[in-house]
Amino acid sequence: MTHNTEFSPSNSTFNASISKNFAMPMAEIVEDRLVFFNDALINMTGFSKDDIKNISFSNLLCYTGRENILTILNSKNKDSIFSYTTTGSVMKKGGGEVFCEIKFDFLDREGTKTILASFKEIDQTKGINLSPLISEKLDSIRRLSASLSHEINNPLNVIVNYLYIIENTKDDEKRKQYIKTLNYEVERIACILNWLLDFSSYMHGDISAIDVDVEIKKAIELVQNDFISKNISISLKECGNCIVPFTEGQLQRAVMNLLLNAKDALINIDRDATVIIETIQNEDYIEIRVSDNGIGIPPENLERIFDPFYTTKSFTNHRGIGLPMTHRIIESHGGKMYVDSAINKGTTVKICLTRGRINGKG
Repeated sequence: MTHNTEFSPSNSTFNASISKNFAMPMAEIVEDRLVFFNDALINMTGFSKDDIKNISFSNLLCYTGRENILTILNSKNKDSIFSYTTTGSVMKKGGGEVFCEIKFDFLDREGTKTILASFKEIDQTKGINLSPLISEKLDSIRRLSASLSHEINNPLNVIVNYLYIIENTKDDEKRKQYIKTLNYEVERIACILNWLLDFSSYMHGDISAIDVDVEIKKAIELVQNDFISKNISISLKECGNCIVPFTEGQLQRAVMNLLLNAKDALINIDRDATVIIETIQNEDYIEIRVSDNGIGIPPENLERIFDPFYTTKSFTNHRGIGLPMTHRIIESHGGKMYVDSAINKGTTVKICLTRGRINGKG
């Protein structure tokens, strides 16, 4: 009688920890069989542990997205892919489905090709009717919470997946690379949390008389070398004697954020890249204009540019947080901020700050 030895993952402490404690549903797939799954997947689908053991992965998928997913998983070229993310629906016990973002990591566990799948449920529920003011406030909180959750869950998912890979990798050089990736993802989380602390508490400072032109020059000095290396010209048209009540250092920071955004919009354009900053005196307020001739912002994105973590750019350490921070700084000092943009022509950010006298200045 022939004895078939089936592959099954090790019953390690780490696997047990994922099964009981990690909130994101996960499963390991070998030749369409679910050889490992955690409690979160059981909770999401409503099936019992024994039920899932008897369901193939392809049968767990609903029609939505199923064909595309199975095409990738059965492809002969999948060995050249490290990971793949898509959307699809997973079957629930008793009918119904759960729409998810599904991430597949392709692993090699001691010669056996396996796939680690993680599922992130996509909320498709509808909101309730509220007054416009309350609805707007709740919507802002919802967007911030959703963005924050997404930004932290992404590196957490990478960390868990890489820990899983490290556990089953014998190659020391690969382990070192994976550990470097883990450190990077931990730094991403730390950066986000530090930004949140900064976002909520940066106003702990005294208001003093601030010279707008001086603060702008300080911001320019900080980015000057970077701009020169990327062939971006920057100029300042001063108004002179532009004094506003402001927290020390915060106006410089706000302007620097705008300059960094302008720089990103100017990289690889097919014309001379320029940034022009103007300060203009009005009777009751000082106006600051930061203009670039970059790629511009699509009209459909303009209403979301002040949402934390919203960005159409690839990840950087300042992903989607520069404009929201600047907006918060300006509005908390009684100012207003406006953005005007045209595709392939450029963007102008206008800041209006109330004039005032502090210690005899202004």
